[in-house]
Amino acid sequence: MTLHHNTCQRLLDFSGNLYAMKKHDIKASVQHLLAFIASDKKALSLLKKATDDDSRLSFIAYILPTVQKSSSYPKQELIKQDWLREISRECNIRKPTVPSCVFEACKMRKKKTNGHKLTKRRLSQSLGFTAHARKINAARFASVVETCVRRYSATDAYPPLKHWVYETEAIRKRWEEHLSSGNRHDPRNPYLPLMKVDPALLDHDIPIDDSRLFRDSDGEEVCNVFREFCKQTSTRHVNLKASFSDERYQMDDPGDLVQIGFSAGSRNAPKIHWVRNITRRNLPDQVVADLNYRSSSAFALFWNLCKDVLPKPIINDFNAFFEKDGILRMNPAEGAAKDFAKDEHHAVTGDYTIRIGDESFLFKNVELAPPCGVFGRNYARAMHFENQPHKYAIAWTVRRDHPPDAGGHFYIGTYKIRIQAAANTLVIWKPTDIHGTSLQDLDPNDENPAFIQTGLAIVTPKRLRKLWRAYKTKAITYDDVILALTANSNHED
Repeated sequence: MTLHHNTCQRLLDFSGNLYAMKKHDIKASVQHLLAFIASDKKALSLLKKATDDDSRLSFIAYILPTVQKSSSYPKQELIKQDWLREISRECNIRKPTVPSCVFEACKMRKKKTNGHKLTKRRLSQSLGFTAHARKINAARFASVVETCVRRYSATDAYPPLKHWVYETEAIRKRWEEHLSSGNRHDPRNPYLPLMKVDPALLDHDIPIDDSRLFRDSDGEEVCNVFREFCKQTSTRHVNLKASFSDERYQMDDPGDLVQIGFSAGSRNAPKIHWVRNITRRNLPDQVVADLNYRSSSAFALFWNLCKDVLPKPIINDFNAFFEKDGILRMNPAEGAAKDFAKDEHHAVTGDYTIRIGDESFLFKNVELAPPCGVFGRNYARAMHFENQPHKYAIAWTVRRDHPPDAGGHFYIGTYKIRIQAAANTLVIWKPTDIHGTSLQDLDPNDENPAFIQTGLAIVTPKRLRKLWRAYKTKAITYDDVILALTANSNHED
């Protein structure tokens, strides 16, 4: 099990007085440890692997009972000691007295640690997190072809508002009955008509290998399409290991959409809290914390991939959103506090972890993502528009193994644009424009579909900012805010 990084930090925090224990007592404990490790295969194996926070924590948790048996110091003092450093020091200065198997394990650990550091440097380069890589990526995005688009009214938009769209008759046959008469989670939602897209009626059809920047007649950026967004292919395969069996968002839509980060709560019981979307009950708190940390890490990675290379109007839009209300970032450590809005100093930076195979790479003191977003899998939605507290939304299609004619394409009806779906594609659009995603060539009742299209998006409910402003600007109690918002939330987006 991978443990939440905050827990690792607490247990591995060596910033206290390292020599609260007397030096000769530390040395005596180390000698007991060396003998124990030499005689215990699991301890020896954990020592070899102790190269990152998770593996170091596993090693320390395993050896701590042995240290306690050989020492009269309280546990809190023993935890403060950097036992890995003490063991390594003993190996370096007293080779003859160290069991050969422990000495070899320390050598192997040092080699793996150095290799881990080198791999992380290369990973940072491939992700575009070095100065040279940022410059190259910025130039790559700045070279995208620009196209001027015509804006259509709601009555002339294509595909039109409040329609499910599809590209082939095979897709219609799969979905027509389900979307015309199937069960709905919310019976108040009307059945919407299905419509086959006529490509001849589109002004712009962007193929899977084409990037594009669209501007309106006033020169404002209205849509960006970046193919091959992230050059680090292994990261693209691991960062979306979210649990799609968790509670879904937009439950009447095909596919899965899981909300991540902070939520404004339900309309009947609004409150700011880290979203509680895990349907499996009785999970240990640490497991839930780890799932939340992994999800927020995916968004921290996504945001840091974006913020140094995207066009300035998009990043400036989000910076204005952050600065205007001082809204919090996607930090699960703040998720349980009901009165955290009173604090004027919410963390803008924090830590996140990328996991590739069996290795974990920790990135410290980096900018955290906006407060909320969604993970999507095989998700489709009828043509619609919405209001959000920032002008632009950002989505990254991480994986797609559908054939080209299997649907799942993104449409912006306001400009008669189709963006053909492809893996590793970034799309930026204005949520107030009419947009939607076409139905996919999948069985509505198949829980293990043949094709997978996954991604994540930075989107923010308007109600979240409304609730945050109520906290920040009104000298009223938490319960008063809840009552006020409940009374006025029926028409909020």
